[in-house]
Amino acid sequence: MEYNIDKNIQSGIYKITNKINKKYYIGSAYDLYKRFKDHKSALENNRHHNKQLTRFVSKYGVDNLTFELLEECSILELESKEQYYISNTKNIFNETLDVKSPNRGKKLSKEHKQNISNSIKAKNIIRSEETKTKISKANKGRVGKYERTEEQKQKARDKATNNSERSKKISEALKGRKNTWTTKHTEETKLKISKTKQSKNDNGTKYFK
Repeated sequence: MEYNIDKNIQSGIYKITNKINKKYYIGSAYDLYKRFKDHKSALENNRHHNKQLTRFVSKYGVDNLTFELLEECSILELESKEQYYISNTKNIFNETLDVKSPNRGKKLSKEHKQNISNSIKAKNIIRSEETKTKISKANKGRVGKYERTEEQKQKARDKATNNSERSKKISEALKGRKNTWTTKHTEETKLKISKTKQSKNDNGTKYFK
């Protein structure tokens, strides 16, 4: 693969063009030369993420590819510029058509979908087991929200016993005692009460005269 970019240009939008039919792959990089070396190494070792480029290299060889500049730009512009070129170019090797969401607009094989599904399931299982382990460790030696220790249970029993004994004592103390609001007075007592009230009324009348 040939590197056809000025070494002084650091970041920008690049294309990997095949010399057979001029079809190319679009990408962006903040270090163009490093990205070139990464692509070349991956293609030479048959571990590149793009299947179309991989098949091309298997058939025609990596020397039939060139690494060229589409546009020099700042690092902050890379994403928007790359999306612009991908959206406005038809004859490209790119399998990902949305820079922000790599799998959007990309047709996945059944095998690829199954691999993604298996990966997600495996991660969930690992996370689930990790969560269980963490909860188990956190709960060791801890009393549940509604579970009381033996000490707390004994205190509750002692309190109930004391309350019961106190109730018995109060009950015994009140035995035989007459309540004033329910006492039935004799006729003699009623007469004495009446005279006492009358005396109080007379004294009050004399006082105000």
